[in-house]
Amino acid sequence: MALKTFLLLPEHDDAFFSIAENETQYDNFIKNLAQLTKEIRQNKDATLFYDAQNIQTFIAKCKTLQEGDYLVDDEQLIRHLGLSREASDIQDETVRDTACVYFLWDFDKIKVENSPALLAEMAERIWSFPAEKYLLLNFQNALETTRKYLCVFKDALHEATLPATFAHLPFITDKAELELWLATNNEQHFSLLDRTRFRRTREVQQGKPVFEEIKTGYFWYMDNLHKNEYEVFNAQRKHIGVADLQGIVNFDEAKEGRIF
Repeated sequence: MALKTFLLLPEHDDAFFSIAENETQYDNFIKNLAQLTKEIRQNKDATLFYDAQNIQTFIAKCKTLQEGDYLVDDEQLIRHLGLSREASDIQDETVRDTACVYFLWDFDKIKVENSPALLAEMAERIWSFPAEKYLLLNFQNALETTRKYLCVFKDALHEATLPATFAHLPFITDKAELELWLATNNEQHFSLLDRTRFRRTREVQQGKPVFEEIKTGYFWYMDNLHKNEYEVFNAQRKHIGVADLQGIVNFDEAKEGRIF
C-alpha cells in the first residue's frame, strides 16, 4: 500500500526562537530535517508532499526573529531537502475544496482554529482516497498535541451535510519516530507513539528512544536487533519481559539482573 507523507514545519513563535537562536541550533534543525526527508525519499512506497508557503513562512519568521548569515532562504531549503525534485508542492496538486473551510480541533485546549493548508490537503485526501496510507511529518512538534492523531474537519454554509466527520491525521515528530512507525507498520491497536498511553523520554537504548507507559510507569523501547519486539522494564528499571508488536508482554522472557 502506498504511503503519502506530508511535511509540516513550525509556524508558532516559540519554535522559531529555539530553532534560530544560534547557528548550532539552526544547523542541527536543518540536518535533522534533511535526514527525515531523505528517509522518506528513499522509501520506494512513499510519496512526499510539502507546502511551499509553509516553508516560506518558516524561513521568513526565523529571519524576523533572528539575524545571521547562517539563515537560508526558502528556495535553498527546498533544494537542500531534495523537495524540488522528489516531492510535490500541494499548491500545484491541490484536491481540497477551496469553497470550504478546514478546522483543526484541539481537544486538549477545547479550541477550534483554521487548519494549516497542508493539513487541509491531507484531510481531504484521506476522505477522497481512503485506501491509501497517510502520515504527517509534524517536524519537531510543529503542532503540539497529546493525542494519537491531529483532528481536522471541514465546514461550509452552502453544504448542509457538513461537517460530516473528522479526519484523523497520524503523525511523527522526528526521524526516530518515523523509523519506529515504519518498523511497526503503524499497528492499529498498539503503538508506542500513542500519546494517550505513552510519553517519550529523553533516554535512548540501543539507539532507539525510550517510552514510559503513563499508567504503569513501565519503560519500553524497540529491540534494535530483532526489530519485531519491544524490551520492557518496570518503574524500577528492572527487565520484566519482551512484548510483541501488539503490545502483549511475555513475562517468561524477563532477564534476571538486567536493568537500564
